[in-house]
Amino acid sequence: MAFLTLDAIKEADDIKNQTVVIPEWGGDILIKSMSGRLRSNLEQKIASNAPHGDIKMLILLNCCINEDGSRMFKDSDKSWLTEKAAAPLETLFVAICKMSGIGVDAVEEAEGN
Repeated sequence: MAFLTLDAIKEADDIKNQTVVIPEWGGDILIKSMSGRLRSNLEQKIASNAPHGDIKMLILLNCCINEDGSRMFKDSDKSWLTEKAAAPLETLFVAICKMSGIGVDAVEEAEGN
């Protein structure tokens, strides 16, 4: 295997998309893996002493996307989205964490702090 160059790393298409079937909602949702920036922002919120809100919801708001790659949800959608059934939200959350190399238990433990 060859050593990577900076240009090769910059050009790598490493943010992956995945379709998740949500039968409760009657269709599919497209999700993307987290970028380093989003993960870093989440880690900062978790580490801060300031209230950080619902980390799971922050992940969903940022990683559920439309077919064109734009965010499906706006930050203002959090209020009604939190009222949806827990099972489909959890399905999406687990899939995003798995794609992003984040342990679900680590996020849930951080939310308890």
